[in-house]
Amino acid sequence: MQRFSKLKEFFSRRFPRRGGRLVGENPDADWRTLVIFFLFLLALTVGVHFYIFRAVQSGAFFAGRDDGRATTTAPFIDRKTLGDIVERYNAIKVEFEKARREKTAAVDPSR
Repeated sequence: MQRFSKLKEFFSRRFPRRGGRLVGENPDADWRTLVIFFLFLLALTVGVHFYIFRAVQSGAFFAGRDDGRATTTAPFIDRKTLGDIVERYNAIKVEFEKARREKTAAVDPSR
């Protein structure tokens, strides 16, 4: 309990209240100050989030603007390259299945 009284005394000397009162002399005033401070922070946070929401909604938040010239066609797909990719993944699949079925030659140290 002595720690708290020393801590209270430390902060009371460094942060005096209005009218010469020290922090901790009136708990109601201390709680009122904390509640008002946190309500102010809450209002500020809600305001900033509302501003960002409206900016994103209107499209002004992002650097690039949609000027209506967006392309709707898919990029050209080279069938040969696509076939090579499919072959590669099929080879990986075959190797995986082969490794899964075969028993390893390593000795299990737990047995």
